[in-house]
Amino acid sequence: MKPPQPVVCSMMANEAMSNAEVGRSDPAAMPPKVGFLCIGAQKGGTSWLNEQLLLHPGVCLPPVKEVHFFNYLYSPVDRDWILDHYVRPARLRISAQLREGVWDTDWEQVAYYAGLVELVRKGCVDERWYEYVFSLCHDPGRLRGDITPAYLTLGVEAIAHVHRYNPRMRLIALLREPVERAVSAAKMIIKRKKIAQPDDTIWRSVISGHGIVQKSSYAGQLQNWLTVFPGEQLLVLPYERIAAEPKALLDEVCGFLGIAPMQHDATMDERVHGGRHYDVPAWVREWLESRLSPQRALVEDMYPLLAKWWH
Repeated sequence: MKPPQPVVCSMMANEAMSNAEVGRSDPAAMPPKVGFLCIGAQKGGTSWLNEQLLLHPGVCLPPVKEVHFFNYLYSPVDRDWILDHYVRPARLRISAQLREGVWDTDWEQVAYYAGLVELVRKGCVDERWYEYVFSLCHDPGRLRGDITPAYLTLGVEAIAHVHRYNPRMRLIALLREPVERAVSAAKMIIKRKKIAQPDDTIWRSVISGHGIVQKSSYAGQLQNWLTVFPGEQLLVLPYERIAAEPKALLDEVCGFLGIAPMQHDATMDERVHGGRHYDVPAWVREWLESRLSPQRALVEDMYPLLAKWWH
């Protein structure tokens, strides 16, 4: 499908950007493009990577993780919920700032979140909006990154848009063993439904829908990206290395992005967004294994190193 033609948003975007440019050293200069995407996978350690790179002085990430820009343009389903994705954190952060009192409030932050939400509310989601998302990155020397695991499942047309936006885009895919990723995603959905003790009917409903199997079917998704981008611009890493050797994995990420390595920090060993404990019936893993073992074999053929961590 073609990306939607947005509402005529130039006046709103220009006003929002002029407010954001106040802190930039050279407001007239064109801001740098986003230089890397972490495209997935969901439940594959992307929140951990986001927390680490937020600490890197040479990297600038947006305040709200998961921008969802490219899937907004090409997926009507995502356009239905993306406003809520921004409204809730914006309200929380604006409220937190206003509680500081008039003299201590960071009014730039308040204006940023208000502008971000208003542009989405009006349907003004285009490359000008994408630029605005990063408008708090005043230092043009910092590498801009977008960590949105939903990008892994983008189709070729959307990926071609990414390439038009920045042909030199660096891509990172953190991949978890497919069955374990699916189980973790299912538990997340059950938790969100506030079900304390899911029975077999709940488990069956969850794992047979919600993209549970699709989002663990990495081979075809990666092939879509490799249809558009050269292989040297895509770094594939096993999620399981985060627990085993977080510093080494992060060093590899920094090297791939061309930024300085990070010093070891205690947060490297911390889990982010740990899931709730549920007793998973044996048949759930067996059902997922029957559907995902061929997919696991395909992606291991593409990236043999994954097999070392998944078996």
